[in-house]
Amino acid sequence: ASENWSPDFIRDADWAARIAKSATIDATAQLRGLTVVGADCYIGAEAVVQDTIVWPGAQIASLSELQSCIVRTRQRAAGILKNAIV
Repeated sequence: ASENWSPDFIRDADWAARIAKSATIDATAQLRGLTVVGADCYIGAEAVVQDTIVWPGAQIASLSELQSCIVRTRQRAAGILKNAIV
């Protein structure tokens, strides 16, 4: 298996990055476990995000706690959430 493999339809060289270069993550936020943050996302101050997928353009409010969640494109998650799809 090739280490640099990607599907033919993917044009972005950074497609497999766990944290997109264009994401904005506050210095006090914590990303734990297998968390993936898409392009143009925002994760606020003191947020704790664990084992969560954050789709492109999504926002996580300051002081939020997410565990095992999916935050869809251009959606905003706030508060304490577990096993949620936002």
